[in-house]
Amino acid sequence: MSGVFLSVAVITYNQENYIAQTLDGIIEQEHNYPYEIIVGEDCSTDGTRDILLRYKEKYPDIIKLLLNEKNMGLIKNYFNVINHCSGEYIMQCAGDDYWLPEKVVAQIQYMEEHPEAGMCYGKCEMINDKNKLIKIFPNTMNRQDVTFESLMFSPNPIPAVTICLRRDLMSEYVKNIDPIQKNWAAEDYPMWLWFAYNSQIHPLDKVVAAYRRLDGTISNPKKFAKVEQFVNSCHEIKKFYWELYKMYFLEEKVERLKNDSLTFFAVKYGEYDKYKIYVRKLPLRNVKFFVKKIIGINKILFLIYSKLYRAIRGAEIW
Repeated sequence: MSGVFLSVAVITYNQENYIAQTLDGIIEQEHNYPYEIIVGEDCSTDGTRDILLRYKEKYPDIIKLLLNEKNMGLIKNYFNVINHCSGEYIMQCAGDDYWLPEKVVAQIQYMEEHPEAGMCYGKCEMINDKNKLIKIFPNTMNRQDVTFESLMFSPNPIPAVTICLRRDLMSEYVKNIDPIQKNWAAEDYPMWLWFAYNSQIHPLDKVVAAYRRLDGTISNPKKFAKVEQFVNSCHEIKKFYWELYKMYFLEEKVERLKNDSLTFFAVKYGEYDKYKIYVRKLPLRNVKFFVKKIIGINKILFLIYSKLYRAIRGAEIW
């Protein structure tokens, strides 16, 4: 395909129940931009590949299938798809998410009007496996939420399914950072940091997609060990960037944030032994950390606090 203006990256694995909705949400967008859909199918063991082949037969000029001969894993599959994108802009959609109408038109128009932005993102409907709305995320949007420093120290506010970015910057990121060779647990968060430092990320206050929050995924793990692994990986990503940009003054604050985050998740999962490990690493410098340390003195006190916290906040982890 030549003259492609927009490339849509789709990665999928064992998503036969959702992939058709994903593709329909992309194909049914109303716009006049020449576009392509690049799908990385990572050796699914269900009927995902068969569904993709049917869509390829129906839309041969739009859909390009990358049918992996062996399972590559999330990171390698993602960047393999990205490396096949040829459009001026790149958007993405995981194989269990889907877009809402007018996403393409709204975001392309915004990017064309704001050449200083390397990337924009919108809001999403967070839904469960029954298509029931959990919440709109993020609740509020502000450009200050997506500066480099904000992304280093605050929860990630960018739903990956909502982004639109410039391919030339993505190519520069892949060339300079080489994320495929890193042992990182996330494909998107390191990219957000790079874009925030080297360009600008702009919020677009519009609900443009639906993100499906399923049990056992990175965003909704069943066990504390998975959360621990992910938080530690995010810490390594931050360490990489503070060293790359020689911002060593961030080290202490980032380390403190990691331990504070892990005590937070230990409470939510009721993991007293893990709580004791990480709460000991927090400095005794404010009331918040003092209270956390007091809670860690006694297991019964911790379990009561953990149970009350989960009763008030619900089962949601992130």
